[in-house]
Amino acid sequence: MKKLLFITWSISYGYGTEKSLADILNRIDYNKYSIDVLPLFKNSQNNILNSEIKVLDTLIDYTKENRDDKLDLEYYYSLLANPLKFNKIIKDKYDCVIACNHNAPSYFASYMNSTPKVVWIRGDMSELNYKDVNPTTVEYKGIKQEYTMQKNVLEKFDNIVVISDIVQKNLKEYFAIDDEKIFKIPNSVDVEKIKKLSNEK
Repeated sequence: MKKLLFITWSISYGYGTEKSLADILNRIDYNKYSIDVLPLFKNSQNNILNSEIKVLDTLIDYTKENRDDKLDLEYYYSLLANPLKFNKIIKDKYDCVIACNHNAPSYFASYMNSTPKVVWIRGDMSELNYKDVNPTTVEYKGIKQEYTMQKNVLEKFDNIVVISDIVQKNLKEYFAIDDEKIFKIPNSVDVEKIKKLSNEK
């Protein structure tokens, strides 16, 4: 049995990336795969994943009573800045880690050593195209810094999964990612669920 870890933003609401991830993981063959999910943030008590999936403790739990926002953010950014510290909170060993988007999920996944890594990119990443920004502005400096960080992180992944041609095109154009490393898998659709919902009022 393969043990997989998915790192994602949240599993609370079922929008966008969350819904696409849940549609896949809730239908996966649990005789072949053991699934853990690390949500970076907990925004509500909702959980869109089924009971076969182990949900790890979030890095920031916004539902916790009497939480200290400053301390929570300091903890989050300390993990983001320190791969060794992040790895200490990941107790199990995995056959593969999958980052469910670029930015923070990909940063954290890239920290895991001796583990095959896949990043599953949802957006076209055009927000990191600093070349379209006036180089004399503060915005340019920030975007270019984030671009450089993301480029370095992408190089640590064994494979990159994209959901469309435009995402693949932008990866090649902005980051010079080789086609052999990229796999296009469109968003999945739970046909049976849609049929069932179509019969409801």
